[in-house]
Amino acid sequence: MLPLFLTGALPLAHLISFPAKLQDAATLAPITGFQLNFPLIYFIFEPFFGLADALTLGLQWPTVIFILWVIALLPFIKGWRRRLAILSAGALFTAWAVLIPRPMAWITADDPESLVLDFHSHSMASHDGRRSFTTEANALWHQQQGFNASFLTDHNTVASETAGPFSLAGEEVSLYKMSFVVLAPKTTVDRRPYNSNPWLMESFIKEMHKRGLLVIGVLPYYWISHWNKNPTVEDFIRWGIDGFEISSGDPRALGFPFRYRQKILELCRQHNLIFNGASDNHGYGSAVPCWNVLHLPGWRSLSPLELETAVVAHLAKYRSAAVRVLERPRFRPANRLELALSPIGISLVYARTLSWPQTISWILWIWGLTFLLEFLKFRRNSRRLPVSPLVERQV
Repeated sequence: MLPLFLTGALPLAHLISFPAKLQDAATLAPITGFQLNFPLIYFIFEPFFGLADALTLGLQWPTVIFILWVIALLPFIKGWRRRLAILSAGALFTAWAVLIPRPMAWITADDPESLVLDFHSHSMASHDGRRSFTTEANALWHQQQGFNASFLTDHNTVASETAGPFSLAGEEVSLYKMSFVVLAPKTTVDRRPYNSNPWLMESFIKEMHKRGLLVIGVLPYYWISHWNKNPTVEDFIRWGIDGFEISSGDPRALGFPFRYRQKILELCRQHNLIFNGASDNHGYGSAVPCWNVLHLPGWRSLSPLELETAVVAHLAKYRSAAVRVLERPRFRPANRLELALSPIGISLVYARTLSWPQTISWILWIWGLTFLLEFLKFRRNSRRLPVSPLVERQV
């Protein structure tokens, strides 16, 4: 019954599919002029790659609840071996989805003057970066996701190696329960004078401005540690912060409520502050949460240093109108009931994002596995059939 249900339900999802595969992170309105592309191997193994993306792009608590649902359903599975197999497979799949790099979707822009940029990513130079994630590996990862350039913002250090436009100078400066991305520093920022007291962050921001540097508040730190907690987001704004991340690949940031995002966007527009997204990639297998787009005529002819200067100048000039943040659609529970029903919500949103080739891949896998299981069941039962006395006498 389940294969028949899924075979009918998946095509029906196209009747209520999203009008576009990308959304404006600020409004959740569909975005045109950009295409979400997938490699051939992604279509072939859609049930695995697609579910892995849904798992790692999902909000933190809905993903946890999804796992709890699976555990709660285990007692209804007959046989402890089957339960153990399902639990082991689920654990291995989750570890693979979260930790191991895999083929990902990438975007392309119709407008050649659109620059697709990442403002925040890491390499092995960060204390929590993957040991094999070199500057070159970081650059390759960004190329594969459709980025044209990226800022390399390792923790408390400025990268000494370069990889063209994919290692524009940046630094994530970690202070007292807060982190800031500093764009285009010439040397590593000494954080020691500002790290002993949260109120010293005012001096930090003002010192960065004296050096002509832009300072961006990092998710999830300003939400977890400074949302209605002293010093508050409003204090950062009063001290002259240049902007905030509104979307991030940090697993903790995926739980940032949309109503809070709307609040920070309201503050950014009110005070003409920059807002942007960040992959915050550390070299692990997480899917791209967002892409930043800047309209920057002539960027293709610029050297990496010229591009870095042009991006910073664009941000300083246009501020709250400088960046457009693009995201893939995902389930966003608005209350506790929707949160408790997250597995259903995640599944519905995922089904609505499938293209016809992805849907066909699902159907082929469903029936391929169904026939395989039925064949194995038939072989197992045939071995258990008793031998008739007549056959025994003939033997």
